[in-house]
Amino acid sequence: MKISEEYFDFETDGDTKLISILEKAVSYSNDYEPSKKEGHWLTFLGSCGVGKTHLAKRILKYVKDHHTQYLNRYGIPQFRSNLFSYWPDIADALRGKDYGCLNRLYSADFLAIDDLGAEYESDFINSKLQQLLNKRLNKWTVITSNLSLDDFSLKDERIASRLVRGKNKVIQIDATDYYLKHYANP
Repeated sequence: MKISEEYFDFETDGDTKLISILEKAVSYSNDYEPSKKEGHWLTFLGSCGVGKTHLAKRILKYVKDHHTQYLNRYGIPQFRSNLFSYWPDIADALRGKDYGCLNRLYSADFLAIDDLGAEYESDFINSKLQQLLNKRLNKWTVITSNLSLDDFSLKDERIASRLVRGKNKVIQIDATDYYLKHYANP
């Protein structure tokens, strides 16, 4: 079975768990309202190829298409910053001393961080991740990771705590890798 809406096209094969995950992604997209003072996070956890990045990009596309422009208090059109960032690229930029990349992530109106936890090789990178997550608390953020909540707890309990804090939601996607399912045995 395929659920298709204007912004979401996700193959579920009738799996009620996947349908529920898709409904939560659509609901999160619909909940986004730039004028709300407090946002929250939606985190997708699961192995490779289960649709985490696909869902994050679709949510971001919906937000960009529906909430990018707004009028400021003078009636002048303004544009919101909606960003998609791949965590290993952020870590590379930080190692290259590009600390300005963090300011863009801190201030984004809506942020999607892909593959969080793929880079934990140093205390420096971990401290910058802590700063980013602290600054993003109560802001609209979608996160994807191949790590489980237990993996985050083992690496750094503070990260696991932030993922579940307040209204933040963590969704574990237990599915078969799409590419292995469809292309491994043609």
